Amino acid sequence: MAEIINIAKNDVPKTQIMSEANLSFSQLTRYLKILTYTKLLEKTVDYGKEIYKVTQKGKDFLITHKQMMELLS
Repeated sequence: MAEIINIAKNDVPKTQIMSEANLSFSQLTRYLKILTYTKLLEKTVDYGKEIYKVTQKGKDFLITHKQMMELLS
């Protein structure tokens, strides 16, 4: 999920997240549903395309995730 949030820092469409994170459509759909429900990502529609962007809560999550990964290494 951290990888998806990191990809979405650049306000990207669903297909780009799927490609960069190497996920199937069903996996992506499941993760995006969780991430938007928990307010880590927000979805907007621009010219008929779903665009995902990171919320402040998502940015905070990435910082905490990075700190935890550094502690574990």
